[in-house]
Amino acid sequence: GQCITTDGIGEIYVAGQTWSGDFPTTAGAFDTSFNGGTDMMDIFVTKMNAAGSALIYSTFLGGGQADTPSGLCLGSGGYIYLTGYTASDDFPTTSGAYIEENYLAEFGEGFITVLNSSGDDLYYSTYLVTQYGEEKCLGIALDSSEAAYVVGTTNSIDFPTTAGAYDTVHNGDIDTFVVKFNFSATPLEYSTFLGGVYFDKAQCIAVDSDKMAYVAGTTGSIDFPTTAGAFATTPVGGATEAFVTKLNQTGTGLVYSTYFG
Repeated sequence: GQCITTDGIGEIYVAGQTWSGDFPTTAGAFDTSFNGGTDMMDIFVTKMNAAGSALIYSTFLGGGQADTPSGLCLGSGGYIYLTGYTASDDFPTTSGAYIEENYLAEFGEGFITVLNSSGDDLYYSTYLVTQYGEEKCLGIALDSSEAAYVVGTTNSIDFPTTAGAYDTVHNGDIDTFVVKFNFSATPLEYSTFLGGVYFDKAQCIAVDSDKMAYVAGTTGSIDFPTTAGAFATTPVGGATEAFVTKLNQTGTGLVYSTYFG
């Protein structure tokens, strides 16, 4: 198990990885068969009752290569929003999704998937993939309109960004990305790089009532973007430091950004 949340009555939602073909699934679940090949792990998504004594539903999710969940949150009506990364060229996607095919399956690519409340179908599922590199989606949060804010890493110069976003140019090595995704025909409300010349790895994201995103992670960049008056505008020392960054509502600027180390 790698991600967990609960609902208002204490029911438990867990996502993780398994090598086991006999991992417990439930009748009628979205996928009751193990998909991974030799030494390849499948994702599982399981809902348990509040007492932890029974499965409400349990399903596999994945393709023939390694699939990894890294973020989970609960939407209205019991829908599960899941993000992570996959090497599978047959990871399940939905018709009309943002990117239905992983056209470079040898690289790990991100995904964003929404499982319906009964665990028997996908409401939405898409790759987040580029032509020239590797993406990992590492965290997800929802705002009051149930737009999803996804954070992760990319080494791709062609990662999709949006006009007017805070940073539309890859900065070097591995960059953080922050995406606001709305599950429509034009799903990217904003998409921006965040980082410096070396590695930058955001792993956590939260959204406030004003739809501003808060991102935390680690960086090895001495030029990671900070804001005037922030807690620490230069790295304190060591090869890796934490960072905390707040983006404005439109993803066009930083409200604050600081090293923390």
